[in-house]
Amino acid sequence: MAETPQGDQEQAVRELYDAVASELAGGRSPQQLITELTQQNWPEPAAREFVLHVRQALDAERQSPAARAELVQQAQSQMQAGMTWLAGGAIGRLAVFLMDPTNVISLFAYAAMIYGTVQFLTGFVTWLPHRDVVIPDRPSSPARSPRR
Repeated sequence: MAETPQGDQEQAVRELYDAVASELAGGRSPQQLITELTQQNWPEPAAREFVLHVRQALDAERQSPAARAELVQQAQSQMQAGMTWLAGGAIGRLAVFLMDPTNVISLFAYAAMIYGTVQFLTGFVTWLPHRDVVIPDRPSSPARSPRR
């Protein structure tokens, strides 16, 4: 079944909406996108309204409880990974020191410790403004019946 001209137009608007949302999420400024649309023969007020509508929808989506909970989970996971790298580097450095106290350079251990610290701090800075978000419990395993 062939699409109608209206269906083609709706599809084009959806694709443009997705492209503008992607550009905004990627860090492009709304003014850059408005300028780009006006260069494609959009009237300036229509381009401004369209881009600002997409931006508002994107901001609302970012503030939704589900999006915030996902962000908190990602930040917590990043902090855990950072602590793991930091602990692994510290244990590695300690092991090298105990085996040979004169070996003062263990680059891999220091690199792991630095990487872990950066990972942890990145997760912490992401988590900090959203620390009040309650993450729903994961489904637990079925309760075991007591043994007799």
